Amino acid sequence: MFRRTSLRRSWILLTLLALACDEVRCQDIGPAQLNILQKVRPADVKMQPYPHLVIKEALPWDVYNKLEAVYPSDQTIVSIAQGSSKPPEQNKRYDIKGANALANENQIDPLWVAFVKYHTSPAFYKEVLRVFGHALQVSRPDFARPGRNLTALTTKLRHTEDEKTHVAIDCSIGINTPVKQRSTVRGPHHDDIMELWAGLLYLKNEKDTSTGGDLQVMKCKNARAPCKELSEHAHKVKKVPSNQQYWHGHMDVVTTAGYAKNTLVWFINSQKAVHSVTNRVPTPYSRRLVNFIGQKVMLDEHGHVIQKKGNLLKVVQNKEQAPMDDERMMVLVV
Repeated sequence: MFRRTSLRRSWILLTLLALACDEVRCQDIGPAQLNILQKVRPADVKMQPYPHLVIKEALPWDVYNKLEAVYPSDQTIVSIAQGSSKPPEQNKRYDIKGANALANENQIDPLWVAFVKYHTSPAFYKEVLRVFGHALQVSRPDFARPGRNLTALTTKLRHTEDEKTHVAIDCSIGINTPVKQRSTVRGPHHDDIMELWAGLLYLKNEKDTSTGGDLQVMKCKNARAPCKELSEHAHKVKKVPSNQQYWHGHMDVVTTAGYAKNTLVWFINSQKAVHSVTNRVPTPYSRRLVNFIGQKVMLDEHGHVIQKKGNLLKVVQNKEQAPMDDERMMVLVV
């Protein structure tokens, strides 16, 4: 009797699982199909004005369509990102960081969980080196110095790194919220100096016919001298937005990565890597994107990990206390 009841319960459980497991969830999609760099070659990287690339149809369409079909809702992203049900602001960025995605697996489709896990793994780090190894040597000699074996470095999911980690990797599922007034998310700027690379995969909604939200790769108009960052006076007196570091008039647009379905834009970060996002027009749809980040892990004079402090973080090598073969030993300069 017990055996018959047990078998009946097992049959019911399997039936329920089969009914709950739709085509998207049950389709076996491995890392090779999820890999955002699967069709990218080192020759695709444009080296001027800084290493970058734009790839259309980055993922196979069947894989992309399955991912898009189960993309987390705006409500889920905002709720996890800010940890509350507070109404979101217009045209504001909200991200589910990789660590948060894995901590909230019950709210995110398994396909996206697998996507995040792969793109924060040592295997994906080696894919980045395959494509951008030379570019890192050119633009980030502080990290990819001559003779250093980059493949031997230790990587971990960002926000879980420790003193033994060299590179913290992240894959964030995000949005820029719907727009009520024409505006931009970010003016011309470069990212935090701790960031080694950044990538964006766009997932524009099929019904979204609005324009804007394109990423622009920029360079200084004056090739003989680097562009000067905006002063505190410009931000306070002239009311230039705090998320803008350079005057638009001092920059030329070299490449534009249009906000479109299945489009990937990637660059190696440095002080030369100035980029901007074009104005978005009013739309009820969010700008959906996945953000890929590689961050250099640096240590303070006590050997503790320095957490990201913002875009204007300044660091110098602590030559007196730090071993010269460990460039991670840094000290903050205020």
